[in-house]
Amino acid sequence: MGRALRRCGIGALAVLAGCGGREEISWLEGFDYGWQLFNHRVSTLDVRVADGAATVAVVGGTSTTGVPLGDLPQACDPDTCAEFPFVDTADVGVRWGSAETRSAVGVGSITLEVGADGASGEVEVPLSRRANEATAVLNGFALTTAAAPIECYDPAFGWHPRRIRLSLGAATVDGDVAIVPVEAIFEAGASLEAERACIDAVAAQAVVGVRLDVLVVGGSSSQATVAGSASFGFSGSATDPGEQALPDPAAWDVGVAAERALVGWSTVDFQLHTTDPDGRGAYLRTLGFHADAVAGVAEGFATNYSPGTQLSGFDYTFEGVVEAVDLGADVNRGLLEVTYEIVLDDDGAAVPMVWEI
Repeated sequence: MGRALRRCGIGALAVLAGCGGREEISWLEGFDYGWQLFNHRVSTLDVRVADGAATVAVVGGTSTTGVPLGDLPQACDPDTCAEFPFVDTADVGVRWGSAETRSAVGVGSITLEVGADGASGEVEVPLSRRANEATAVLNGFALTTAAAPIECYDPAFGWHPRRIRLSLGAATVDGDVAIVPVEAIFEAGASLEAERACIDAVAAQAVVGVRLDVLVVGGSSSQATVAGSASFGFSGSATDPGEQALPDPAAWDVGVAAERALVGWSTVDFQLHTTDPDGRGAYLRTLGFHADAVAGVAEGFATNYSPGTQLSGFDYTFEGVVEAVDLGADVNRGLLEVTYEIVLDDDGAAVPMVWEI
């Protein structure tokens, strides 16, 4: 297989049967996570679908890993830099599709350093054969807050997000190469807690590492914009904060026969605590986006529901772009529902778990 991959000019495609044959591809149609016990910051989000497997890691700071704060610089006040070591576990859903197709296909990846002003770039994706046009979808992504300490705060413990945007532009094809523009935005907000004032002091400086995994497939796309929002009040009682019922998924027209279509996302864009006047960032209990090609519905959602630790109401807006491409072949689909138990390596980075799909 290694010789075939080099001959066709593809770096890491799922399975390649030969330059003139069918390629077996797998892709991401949705992802969500929810903490079993409480809401948390975001330290690591990592999901990828490729090679017939789903790879996942989710970390929400020391309150999910149990790792203590450690020594602070001498000038820092421990009363305003508190951490609360605890262990929590994330339930994860990965919606996936796979097919064998004669369409031109290719994969690529890019890593960006991203803050509130955003970052952009281009991914050059070699294709298995020449194509006149092509469509790019997210095959996975990773977000990690690990970085050098900023004043009294270690970003490895996570940020309170206000915005997470991942976006692919229209692919430009030149023979057997596709160029895909990419963009990402990450904005952190404040905790508004006296014991975490050292986070709030530097939240505006938050910069995270973002990896975007790109799958390109030959052919034009039927495209739909999916939007949604919700606002949840707060009872004033942390022990009984009030339920957070999510709205129904939005209906959309696949535009092609779903049974033979690659359906994926070229953009996902979450904005959190949009109505908070004080720049509050989110302690997230759940976050996710899904496109159900057969049912013809799609959604993006988030909550902060967490009896015992919830401190405020919550609102979100979501906007995503769904792409559907006729592969000319039957598509297999599934929803992987698993539990990610956090494992850290010697450097404190999350170790992803891999499941066959």
